[in-house]
Amino acid sequence: MSLRLFLCMAILAGLLAACGVSDVPPQSVRITPAVILPTATAASKAAPPTQPSLGPTAVPTEGPAAARVNGHPVPLAEFEKNVVRRQAEMTKQGINLTTTEGTAALAEMRRQILEGMIEQELIDQQVAQQGITVTQAEVDAAISQSIADSGGVDAFNKYLSNVAGMTVEEYREGQREGMLTQKMIEQVTRNVPMTGEQVHARHILLNTKAEADSLLAQLRAGADFAVLAQRFSKDTITSAGGGDLGWFPRGGLFDAALEQASFDLQPGQISGVVPSDLGGQTVYHIVQVVERDPARALSDDALLAARRMAFQRWLDDLKALAKIERLVQ
Repeated sequence: MSLRLFLCMAILAGLLAACGVSDVPPQSVRITPAVILPTATAASKAAPPTQPSLGPTAVPTEGPAAARVNGHPVPLAEFEKNVVRRQAEMTKQGINLTTTEGTAALAEMRRQILEGMIEQELIDQQVAQQGITVTQAEVDAAISQSIADSGGVDAFNKYLSNVAGMTVEEYREGQREGMLTQKMIEQVTRNVPMTGEQVHARHILLNTKAEADSLLAQLRAGADFAVLAQRFSKDTITSAGGGDLGWFPRGGLFDAALEQASFDLQPGQISGVVPSDLGGQTVYHIVQVVERDPARALSDDALLAARRMAFQRWLDDLKALAKIERLVQ
């Protein structure tokens, strides 16, 4: 299940790819040319721990709610505002929201936004419970860096005003909440191992079982795996390299059936015909494991995937234990 967080998906990618806060795309904000956000000075960047901090916000006064999470409301007004913004984006993309497909896409968009806001509320509750805070200086520095990266205040204002309409305070609050979420992600994923069991495998992808059975018989008769992959595999990305998939850990491959078959083999062994679902179509693999390593250093991409999975498991556990009332569709 992929993350659908209202604010933290870009933060998670940026964090786990070792990017700074400034790499997080700014929230959509309308800032008039007269408004200049404060520039962080050297003194503010080095602010002492006693500086007042921006911690989690208090539970808002109960009003119309789109959902309630452990008794905390997800404001209906915020939900509808997010829907309006996303609907405008869909219209700009040429999606006709009056068609059957458009109506279905609109309903799915609303569902995703609601789930994202529910997930963000769960994270916010954990942030509050664990006493995670960000300082005013941290928020100011992040905003100033975004302005600098945009080429100055005018360019920043122009970009934000062309994306959507938000107030400066909405932008600042979004930045603050995003930074709190980032600190939560760091805490949750800090113990993810840097190594893991991995296999180095190659495969042949075929469209029919008859083709797969024919090639499997040739392989068992001594045919060269790489040569057959080059000639017959439908995987145009790996076929030129003899079907080489490289090294990957558990959970690191695009196809669960192919991955399981790979981890079931020892070096040199060839699988039987392995059916799998690829975009709604049944395809067939033949797999050969080249090498195995019980504790190989994870690549950057594999480590990113492992940390995403760890954070998602943590979030799924929170949702399973939470009392969630969904009040809109």
